[in-house]
Amino acid sequence: MHGWIDNASDIAIELGMQRADVSLLYATAVERWGIEADRRLIGSYCSVVELPDGSLRLSRSPWTAPPLVYANDSNHAVIASVPRALFAAGVPQRLNLPRFADNLFFNLTLTDEGWFEGTWRVPQGAVVTLTPGRRDVHRWYDPVAVSPVRLPSDDAYLEAAESLLGEATSKALSGAQRPAMALSGGLDSPIVAAEVLRRLPPEQVLRTFTAVPAKSWDGVVAPGLYGDEQPWVERFAAMHPRLRPTFLDRPGGGFDDRADDMMRAMGIGTRNFCNLQFFHAVFEAARVAGCDRLLDAEMGNDSFSNDARWSYVEFLRTGRWRQLKRLLAARADDTRPMWRKVASLSLLRVMPAALRQAVRSLVHPERRGFEDLWHVVAPAAAERLALRERRGEGTVKFEYWRPVRSSSDTRTSAPISKRRRSGRALNKFTASRAATWPPTVR
Repeated sequence: MHGWIDNASDIAIELGMQRADVSLLYATAVERWGIEADRRLIGSYCSVVELPDGSLRLSRSPWTAPPLVYANDSNHAVIASVPRALFAAGVPQRLNLPRFADNLFFNLTLTDEGWFEGTWRVPQGAVVTLTPGRRDVHRWYDPVAVSPVRLPSDDAYLEAAESLLGEATSKALSGAQRPAMALSGGLDSPIVAAEVLRRLPPEQVLRTFTAVPAKSWDGVVAPGLYGDEQPWVERFAAMHPRLRPTFLDRPGGGFDDRADDMMRAMGIGTRNFCNLQFFHAVFEAARVAGCDRLLDAEMGNDSFSNDARWSYVEFLRTGRWRQLKRLLAARADDTRPMWRKVASLSLLRVMPAALRQAVRSLVHPERRGFEDLWHVVAPAAAERLALRERRGEGTVKFEYWRPVRSSSDTRTSAPISKRRRSGRALNKFTASRAATWPPTVR
């Protein structure tokens, strides 16, 4: 068992236990509830349990979870947090070329294939049962299959979101003596930080850590954006006297700071590998300051501050022309005439995919598709990838944005429902969570 269970106290009461070690608590939950145990838990974890019949039960929590990879044949099962441990146990280290080709083409539909032949990863929100030569995957949570949420008013949605934020923050703070916050100048983390202050004792301060540009930064930013969080964090801190901000300048950390270590851990470099030097600085500073928990608002963009791209279509569809005009006129660095904005951001997005692609090719013939990447993919891998696409097993056709057609599309999948049926409100919302990397932070 690696990770944590935020509702451990509630689960212990249900199981009739004293609050126990998280591993014992989880094992008891599996013994009592079987395949349904994870539905009752709130947290971020992965686990391996040997069942009485000798099979192995592997699981990961939804939304966030430590990694868990494995290989399984008729003689051996090897399970680890990083692929190199599988190779040390004798699994051949052969690159899975179709999987690598999918990675280049942003095809994320194959969620449990490993980067190397014969290896697999446990999907988030899933239980995998291993027996000799066989693996059975039970995906008990699907983020795109959440029941629609229908509330009577905007105020009701706001009230529900605030309730979940309070519940998530309370669970994330449970047991922490010196919590800290990774704070930006945006919308998400200040919302969570304000909620944390409301949950802390009145005399307790909240340490926050913010990465800022190196002093050598030239200050150049694109229109409508900002490159330095510090002025905005300072303004927020002025509103909350119990906030103690720390600003971190990492002049020695470049774009590839510790990238070698990260790639060694993963066994490969993925197409969405980002510059992590700012995150390293925040984690380290929290550890040095003696903080025992670091909270963030990592999933804010996917929940309470979704960017509302649906509004361009929604306002057009419902005849709210004035709101649509104001919204389009306020777009930063978009100098297109109004009719082009309406066509591109409202009309184009409700067209069928084939027609949408045809219009784009006509207007922007210079913007070619991902087929340009074929030359970097081994021919055999490309052929297998194309064959899988024809069979409907994957796709290399990808658009950078999903054509959301109305606000109901967002509300259907937006994490607002408390989902009392399965009792996983915190994993659903994931507004604030404790950090476990590096392990010494927690």
